[in-house]
Amino acid sequence: MAACPTVGTAVDVNLKQYNCVQNFFFHKIQFSNMDPSICNANGSLRSWMGLKREVSCVLISAVDECKRLSFQKEALTQQCHELEKLVETLRGENTSLQLELEQARCAQNQTIMDSTEHDISANLLLSSAETGLPGTAAEIPMSPTVASVRIGQLRDQLTKLRNELYRVETEKEEVKIKLADSQTTVEGLRQKCDLLMRKSEEAVHLKDELDIAREELAAASHLTTTMDQLRKRADEAVELRVRCAKLETDNKVLVDRLAELEQETRLTGHVRSQAETQRLQAADARQAATQANARADAIEAELRRVRDELSATMREKTRLVTELNRLRSCCEQLQRCAPPASALNEELTTVEPDANGMMYTPAMQSQMLTLREELTRLRTSLSSLEIAASTSVADEDHHSLSEHDGSRVMQTSDFPDNSSNLMDNDRHGTSDGTSSPLHMSATKSEDFDGHLVASLRGQLDEKDRAYESMEQQYRGYLWKARSLIRSLQRQLRKQDENAGVANEGSNDVARLRALLVEKERIIENLERHLEQTRLRRDAEERILLAAWYNRGVRQTRELVEQRIRDQQTQPGPPGTQPKTAADDATTGAEEMSFLERQREIHLKPPRGLTSVVVASK
Repeated sequence: MAACPTVGTAVDVNLKQYNCVQNFFFHKIQFSNMDPSICNANGSLRSWMGLKREVSCVLISAVDECKRLSFQKEALTQQCHELEKLVETLRGENTSLQLELEQARCAQNQTIMDSTEHDISANLLLSSAETGLPGTAAEIPMSPTVASVRIGQLRDQLTKLRNELYRVETEKEEVKIKLADSQTTVEGLRQKCDLLMRKSEEAVHLKDELDIAREELAAASHLTTTMDQLRKRADEAVELRVRCAKLETDNKVLVDRLAELEQETRLTGHVRSQAETQRLQAADARQAATQANARADAIEAELRRVRDELSATMREKTRLVTELNRLRSCCEQLQRCAPPASALNEELTTVEPDANGMMYTPAMQSQMLTLREELTRLRTSLSSLEIAASTSVADEDHHSLSEHDGSRVMQTSDFPDNSSNLMDNDRHGTSDGTSSPLHMSATKSEDFDGHLVASLRGQLDEKDRAYESMEQQYRGYLWKARSLIRSLQRQLRKQDENAGVANEGSNDVARLRALLVEKERIIENLERHLEQTRLRRDAEERILLAAWYNRGVRQTRELVEQRIRDQQTQPGPPGTQPKTAADDATTGAEEMSFLERQREIHLKPPRGLTSVVVASK
């Protein structure tokens, strides 16, 4: 009972305090909606800012008070729910106890009636036993034996009835005791019920007060939201006035920066075009390498064909040599088998002397002429075959040498000097950076970025030198492989000229095929490594481009923020120089590394003017 007036008094006090704060608020808002030019004309700008701070403090205290009242409301609501649950439980217990009380009363009445009936029946039995005249039965004559038996039965019944009477009286006493206990319990429950009824009435009263407080809190929250909106509008009006004064000056800076960004975009487009040309050159180089491989395959097929023709010509040569030897032997046999001059008188008349003084018959001369013609024909065919074989071998060697020189020139053209392009890009970037007017922080960050870019350029130059040394090493490997292939081809030609055994020739062919497969595998590995190096170089170029772009964005953002902060800084006491945002920016840029600055730029963007003003309040 004592808690209800206390809570009501606390709610009344809070409502009065809230009404006072609300009235004070309305006065302050009316004062804050005044034109700031009037305050500036009166020289009370500082008092204007103080009043705004005071209004914000009062607003914060009112919000805290509203939160506290909402918490109290929730606590009281919870207590009311608990009291309602307790009242319901007590009502259920009261009804159950009333039912038990009614049952006990009914049982008591029943026991009383039973006891009275037993008393009456016992008295009747006693009277009948003493007089020996049991009502209507007394008129019937009985023998002494039957009467004695009847008397014994009546005595037994009397004993049983006395025991039953004693038991009923004890039960009656117990029921009386239970009735007294139940009456005391009912009295206690009645008192509890009265107490709970009073508490329920108090809870209803508190619920009504809570409803009133809830309505007032809703009105207060509505007023709070209205005040927040008014405060935001006032802040936005102040910010708009400040920003309108600065937009004209910032517009020119942004236009200049836009021109710089367009120039940087052109530079990045130039770099991208260079990267695209390098990719196209790489594709052309791959196509040229494919064509060179196809030409090498065609040359190898031609070489095999020439080798087959050479082996056929060698077989033809051996056949012609054997035929020539046979013809020579035939000529010698003919010379030996010529008839004597004494036996051929008729033929001597027609024989003409030879240049050596020998005498031949016309038949022998005709046969000798045919043999000489065939010999000259065989010699000319042999010489032509030897010349064709030598020219084919020379053409093959010359083609392999020209192919090697062409592949070297192609590989050299595939690797353009990217360091010169990077130096040109850096030179353009530095000339653009020096032409733009930047602050001391921008120059320091630019020097740091220059050192970082120089270190990255040194690393790229070292990698380029390593790639060039590796490329020279691979070229040496290719040259050694090709020289080994040529030496093996010479050995194969020598073996073919010597007409070695067929098994040895097949082994050499298998070995040469294995060497050709190994050469193709080496060429594929070199092409794969070349592709990996190109991909790595493209990735490094993308990293450099991203670094340049982030550098330009960061410098622009720092310049804009620096100008905004310089315009927002207020003058300090005389004799002290205020610390500008440029000093903070330079110290922060000196303390943070390149990756931390990039992370700060991308993950934590700067706040706008609205957030800055709200945070300052």
